[in-house]
Amino acid sequence: MIRLAIIWSSLASAFPRWCRSVHRCPSGSRGTQYSFVDSMTHAENVSDLVILGNLVQEFVNHVSHTQGKTLAALTDASVTLQQVLLLRRLASSSESTPSALAEQMHMSLPAVSQMVERLFQLDLVSRIDSPDDRRKKQLSVTRHGRALLRRIAEARTADYAAGIASLSPGVRTALARVLEDALKEL
Repeated sequence: MIRLAIIWSSLASAFPRWCRSVHRCPSGSRGTQYSFVDSMTHAENVSDLVILGNLVQEFVNHVSHTQGKTLAALTDASVTLQQVLLLRRLASSSESTPSALAEQMHMSLPAVSQMVERLFQLDLVSRIDSPDDRRKKQLSVTRHGRALLRRIAEARTADYAAGIASLSPGVRTALARVLEDALKEL
């Protein structure tokens, strides 16, 4: 939790405007503002993690989809965000059955099966009978599926880059440092 306080401190210096908002707006008022500066003395408090989570969400909302490249890539491929998340999970998972994916993604098996069927029709996923149990299907991402994931990753990178372009060089450097530190711990 000490590392959380360090990350907190780095974010506070990188984003002072957001960190000056030291309260939640009262009930009935418009909008919600989040702060973690006052909570730094209680870094082990779970609510601090919720506040930080809200801050990360607010940041992502400000910088994502600024140019619409990601949404255009999804539309061009005729896939939904949930289908892409399933495809990404499948590409990075050693478990490749619909039931394993359903469990990992906290979805029903019929919902996952329906998504897999759509991805199969688009030639993004392949299915083969499991050698151990013919009732089970082994899934894998096809060459076309991997290419789509690369295009989406490139589009997301372009959208995020455009979203943070207005930040000062100092803030961008501080943000990069904080994100690198956080990613090392994940």
